[in-house]
Amino acid sequence: DSNGHGTAMASLIVGDNLGMSPDATLYNVKMFNEGAGNISIGDVITALDQVSTHHESNDANNPKVVCMPFTMSKSQLIDDTLNDMLDDGLIIVAAAGNDGAEVDNFSPGGLDTVITVGAIDANYEVMDITNRPIVNTEANVDILREVNNNAKLDIFAIGQNVMIADSGNATNYVWQSGTSVSTATVAGIAGHYIDIYGSLSANQVKTTLVTEGHIYARQNSNADNDPANTLLQYNNLTFDGGKSLDSGNVSFSLAYAPQSTDVTFASTPSGRLFDIAYGSSANVNIGISGSASNVAVIDFSPLAPWMTFDTASGLVSADTSNSALAPNSISPGIYNFAVKGTVGSKTIVEEYSIGVYPADGSASDLNSADEYYYDDEANDYEAVISYAVAPHGGSPGLPAPEKP
Repeated sequence: DSNGHGTAMASLIVGDNLGMSPDATLYNVKMFNEGAGNISIGDVITALDQVSTHHESNDANNPKVVCMPFTMSKSQLIDDTLNDMLDDGLIIVAAAGNDGAEVDNFSPGGLDTVITVGAIDANYEVMDITNRPIVNTEANVDILREVNNNAKLDIFAIGQNVMIADSGNATNYVWQSGTSVSTATVAGIAGHYIDIYGSLSANQVKTTLVTEGHIYARQNSNADNDPANTLLQYNNLTFDGGKSLDSGNVSFSLAYAPQSTDVTFASTPSGRLFDIAYGSSANVNIGISGSASNVAVIDFSPLAPWMTFDTASGLVSADTSNSALAPNSISPGIYNFAVKGTVGSKTIVEEYSIGVYPADGSASDLNSADEYYYDDEANDYEAVISYAVAPHGGSPGLPAPEKP
């Protein structure tokens, strides 16, 4: 490691003292010789091909995490290669970048289908260096505290004064800041999810990571400067004149590593339960704990008409074969609902989703699909994220559910 950046990131993933997944196996592919410079697109594709070859020759059915803690000039060829890797079951975690600029201008973080990571400081405020989606408006954009699995900026993790391994001294640690360390942390947490929930697909790992992080991000912060009182804050971000945050393309999510001491009412974590072709059906049991009580679907996030949930057994079913309940217009789309349960004195919320892709398509059609909640009063589907320009301090969003 001629630069030390790779060693530093590896220490946050598999390091004995710092790593989020210390028992994971690390496969290193060298792409750069220095911290900044020029590289040909061909050399980048060659390195990505090495990752894919390793994946395919080492149980391609098991999801694996690809950590990409860097940015480069936007390249459609690189983005297309990354989408092919995603289709093959790889989980790509990429840095948003440290320019405080439009995230769409860079690869790989500007690709909506990867997990793009921003940096927060010790106060859970998004660091101003983080690249982010930007819109042209002189008004402040209302902070939309929602989860969006196809956002341009998916999740945030600590990126200020993070301890890392010193490649120049095997017994020493140093401090580093930026979205790279945030990305390595999230990559390690993704590996942790794979270890705990071995049956999850690559796409389910992403949605679980982002959705669990959404619950965490909406915990009470008791911050005087935030009327919504949520843990994650990005009120402090600055913009050039006439620019504002496109918050509809930011997923309100904080990296959260599951703990063995977590209290849950279901063994299946928040996230995507399964994807089905339109016209077909499927089911899964979320595994309700024997100690759980008062299990119910949350009123403001109900089931779609073609879904059922048995609160006693935990069986979630989806049947899109009846066009009266599931019109063809629902495909492609991702449909969300939330359930709650009580364990001891705690009420716990899990947020799930089911993807529906065209009958003649594949699950990859959902990579850019919209997400919806069902409005049972209007008998219609409402988009999870909608862009709105409003004075700051508008609707604070939903109350924060408790995360044990």
